[in-house]
Amino acid sequence: MVKRTKPPVVDNTPTLLVELDLCIAKTVKNSDGVSELIVAGRDVYTHCLIVAQVAQHLIERFPNWLREKFFPKGSALIAGCHDLGKVSPSFQKKLYQNLSLPIIQDNIARLLACENISIDEKAWGGHAGVSGITIKLITNRSDLAKIVGQHHGYLASKSLFYKPTDSRFGGEEWLNLRKQLVKKLEQQMEQTFPVELLPIQEKVLSGLTTVADWIGSANHFNQADDCDWLAQIPHCLNEAGFIQPKIIADLSFMDIFAFQANSIQQQFINSVNAPGVYILEAPMGIGKTEAALYAAYKLLANNQAQGIYFALPTQLTSEKIYQRTQQFLDKILVTSVEKSQLMLVHSKSNSRMGEEANPDRSWFNQRKRRILAPFAVGTIDQALMAVLHVKHSFVRSFGLIGKVIIL
Repeated sequence: MVKRTKPPVVDNTPTLLVELDLCIAKTVKNSDGVSELIVAGRDVYTHCLIVAQVAQHLIERFPNWLREKFFPKGSALIAGCHDLGKVSPSFQKKLYQNLSLPIIQDNIARLLACENISIDEKAWGGHAGVSGITIKLITNRSDLAKIVGQHHGYLASKSLFYKPTDSRFGGEEWLNLRKQLVKKLEQQMEQTFPVELLPIQEKVLSGLTTVADWIGSANHFNQADDCDWLAQIPHCLNEAGFIQPKIIADLSFMDIFAFQANSIQQQFINSVNAPGVYILEAPMGIGKTEAALYAAYKLLANNQAQGIYFALPTQLTSEKIYQRTQQFLDKILVTSVEKSQLMLVHSKSNSRMGEEANPDRSWFNQRKRRILAPFAVGTIDQALMAVLHVKHSFVRSFGLIGKVIIL
């Protein structure tokens, strides 16, 4: 008679990883001199803190009147909370199982061995969805949950059918880790969440969060052993083109265009004294382009605007106006740094600005990102997408705030 024994009990509960500093945000490629290795990158907390600091530095580059209108205190903290959902067993298992080096920590090895943890996150919208429902629980705010939950372009709406304590997300213990992460961000940033957001602020902060994440995910910040990442932020923002333009003051129409303004141009220029909507209707050849550009110059010189988006009906017309706008910028900008930031923005443009935020890809290489340039010439549809329900529409909204938009 063969005596049967019960198989050993395997702990398949998802509450296996309890140290916040072991939760990694991404993997990176390294070389040992022989082969390419996939190793752990930044931990989630440090990555979130980097993004929060990038967001804060971005906000500080806006003029005071724009900061007061669109970025209440605590805006950078919201951006930092975008990746809370990475503190979950499914996301950590997905990253750790791809590492080239053997796992040393027992609790991580147990996490990898747990068959009950699925790395397929499509059912709940991935880590962005977990971020959203976590913030909703912590703050009881749908607007804040939406901002962090849509930082990949669309709101991860599938996650709304789950509770943040769901076993898929690690239950109560992993939720407590995410709460701990928020507390650490609040303490480090010395911020709390804004009390109230207007709809336009919600949209702009969604764009800020996404852009800060793009920059904070750059190669500059990938190395986990680099402790001096804070000092790199200003340089990265400069490379990305987020430079507040320095405008030469007191230029006349003649100084910029080498001829005197006609009566229609002068009437229009005189009427533009503050931000608003202005319409100039005149026959072809009367000089509407120069009138619009000089009106934009007045707002830039008076610190009532911080950039220009010149929107034309077609790609052909945008290409033709590009050189005229470049000549205009050559006249009004103080240094050559800003003069290099003008981009031709339309669907077939190959213009690039800024450094890479991800390996082998310029983060300004996509159309929705080029509209972030301080000065851009493009097509009307690129601006209209800021108010349409399309992916990353809020990035376009963020890119257009404070700019003179010429149609």
